[in-house]
Amino acid sequence: MSSPTADPVESVFADKSSQTSSRNLSVYIPMPDGVKIAADIWLPDTAETGNTFPVAVEFTRYWRVVEGKPPQDFVQHMTQQAFAFAVVDCRGSGASWGVRKSEFSVAEVSDFAQVIHWLAEQPWSNGAVVSMGRSYSANTAEVAMIDAPPALKASVPRFSDFDVYTHNSFPGGLVNNGLLKPWSESVYALDMNNTADIHPIWEDRRHLSVKPVDGDVDKVLLKQAIVDHQDNVPVQKSLLSMVYRDDINFANGLDQNEDHWMMASHLAQNNPRLRQVPSYHWASFTDAGTAAGAIARFMGTDAPMRVVIGYWSHGATLDTNPYKPMGGVLSLSVEAQCFHIAKYLEGLKFSDSECPESDATNRLKERALYYYTAGEETWKKTKTWPPLGVNMQRWYLSDRASLTLDQPRSKAGKDQYNVDFEAGTGMYNRWDQLVPEVYYGDRAEADTRLLTYTSKPLSQTIEITGHPVIHLQMSSTQADGAVIVYLEEVAPDGSVIMLTEGGLRLIHRKASSETPPYPVFGPYHTFEKKDAMPMPVGQMVGLGFDLFPLSVRVKKGHALRVAIAGHDKDCFVRLPPAGEQTYVIYRNADATSYIEIPVRSIDDSLYQNEVVDPFY
Repeated sequence: MSSPTADPVESVFADKSSQTSSRNLSVYIPMPDGVKIAADIWLPDTAETGNTFPVAVEFTRYWRVVEGKPPQDFVQHMTQQAFAFAVVDCRGSGASWGVRKSEFSVAEVSDFAQVIHWLAEQPWSNGAVVSMGRSYSANTAEVAMIDAPPALKASVPRFSDFDVYTHNSFPGGLVNNGLLKPWSESVYALDMNNTADIHPIWEDRRHLSVKPVDGDVDKVLLKQAIVDHQDNVPVQKSLLSMVYRDDINFANGLDQNEDHWMMASHLAQNNPRLRQVPSYHWASFTDAGTAAGAIARFMGTDAPMRVVIGYWSHGATLDTNPYKPMGGVLSLSVEAQCFHIAKYLEGLKFSDSECPESDATNRLKERALYYYTAGEETWKKTKTWPPLGVNMQRWYLSDRASLTLDQPRSKAGKDQYNVDFEAGTGMYNRWDQLVPEVYYGDRAEADTRLLTYTSKPLSQTIEITGHPVIHLQMSSTQADGAVIVYLEEVAPDGSVIMLTEGGLRLIHRKASSETPPYPVFGPYHTFEKKDAMPMPVGQMVGLGFDLFPLSVRVKKGHALRVAIAGHDKDCFVRLPPAGEQTYVIYRNADATSYIEIPVRSIDDSLYQNEVVDPFY
């Protein structure tokens, strides 16, 4: 149902004189097409003096506020840092009116510019707005830059999905069922304001309601919003049936009919606002593909950008360093995170004439990528990726399940692997972002279900920083399937640590010669219908793909391992849906299979100069 054209919300707006003295405002902001967008705004305590503030805005589809509950801690901490903070229900969700035909639709993104303009015009605003958020709202913070009005001065996307297809929903073309199904069911329940069966991550919303705006005492306007939401298209209906990237129409402009934004496509088009708006990106080497996305964004433009990539859970709530025990408490609290973000944004509190070329304004001009090396427990800074001094070192899959620097000489080497469809990575994997933890534990037993190749103990300590790339010569007894490759570390006691992983659906194996929409660090796969190639059953073919980026220090005496799987039951939809499957991996002089590992010398002077703490 479309929203009425009449405007029954005028009584909800507080007059401007009262807004400057109110701690919390809850209003509808009208869009040009008549849809009303619900927003809650919190003002710093000093608002009573008539001061103006920069405004941080978060666009969410998880309810801006739960009725009867306080705002999130992040809001409170940012207002303590003298920022006004607005949390906005995206079109077709929460208490906002309208319909959601897809996520990140043209209509939804168009609303962002309208809301930003409205916020900048309010009497308590100094005219500077920053889009901000984590997870879904990190995506909205980022796409808000595409059609950003002049008032948008910066963006802080934390753990965004730069390419929703490859970095989250379909990594390597594999369906991320562990996340998509429970997530889509839960957000639909949120849209219907009926949360009895919602996922436990939203337990604080179970059997409760999204907050109505001020003045909507009888919830008449909220009920109208929920009526609108009845026409929402369930996410699982549009996503779980997808195979190819082009099964969804991606919008390239606000004047086009396609209804879904892909941030990466606008990077390729050299969108001018993406090069002008400073941004501060947070990502994790263990959180889906957020690190890969942040790196692609950084390397794909010369825009002012600060990127920090650590070993954190989704949203930076837990430490996920693979060399530390499960449940590690983050050294950087939520309050400390807000403090550092506010420090980065401090220049928004002043006009250029008030604060010319100060440290505060220069922070917004910074262009640097900070990354954490696990095992060394050190932050480093780089201007390029991979960092200077990194070289790709080729390790061959060889006989007796070995991984070696020596190219095979035998002409007969090959290994048969009967795919074990019970193989998995457990419930604390990188792909289920609804579970606030990433921990693989000792992989020694899990590896018994896989095809593994292990090196001799290293003769010296090395750093691995970048995207490993796997190249396989293989055959399959089925026309489709999955190849998942894990790079692991084997300790002298035989315990195994997961370092990173990557995967590819076999029908997507074609390496394209087209120019990718953003920088890639291995063979480029379009994942489009035109490039689909069923496997020729029983015939050897070559394929290659990059694994997700990492930065680790591997000690002398430890070994490297490549483990190959055909399925991860804890993450992906089974391919093929039924029946047995056998792979043959060829590893001989005429058909080599190998992994390229990005290695750098820990004695390199460039390496030493990069060590720095990003949290000033």
